Amino acid sequence: MTLPLTLVALGTVLGLFGLVGAWRGWLREAAALGGVLLAWLIVGLTGEGLIALLNRLYLIGQFIGQGGFDRPDPGELLRTLRARPLLTPAQAGWVTAGLFTALTALVYLVTHRLRARAPGLAGPLLGFGLGLLNGYLVSYVTLGQVAGLIGPGSGPLLQAHQVLERYLTGTVLLGVGLVLMTALLSTWRLSARGRRRSVSG
Repeated sequence: MTLPLTLVALGTVLGLFGLVGAWRGWLREAAALGGVLLAWLIVGLTGEGLIALLNRLYLIGQFIGQGGFDRPDPGELLRTLRARPLLTPAQAGWVTAGLFTALTALVYLVTHRLRARAPGLAGPLLGFGLGLLNGYLVSYVTLGQVAGLIGPGSGPLLQAHQVLERYLTGTVLLGVGLVLMTALLSTWRLSARGRRRSVSG
């Protein structure tokens, strides 16, 4: 796939995220934005540790299963098993990619239980914008993981990832600012309604 086609596909994905955000509403998408950021952080902090833990558990299981404690030279078996881990670096990438995908899906399922979108035009518009931001983050992380897994043939994907990376900081700050601004406006509207009710009462 060439870079232009990759960018078209990326734009389509972002558009779909935006439409889903407009349908779900800004509150759900704001919560999802925090969840996606948390999922990214979890994968970044625990990914390597998780792979190491799985390989260690596999090593222990294989060592016990092959009677390592009863062998005259258990060190030889350990060296052999360590040379054949459960997950190689290439396979580990698929595990971290799958972990991020699963966490992102869980975020969307959990946030969908929040209050439905408010009536009017502002809610869907804000939801569309936040949906685009969520799609941006998910695409950035996923493209980076997939490009690393494919290797030499991932040129267009890697270039698209670099395009997203160029504006990543500004996008995240924009998303956080949009969420804070929306929350402040909602709080102000609720307090204004409360004051009007108290005056009319």
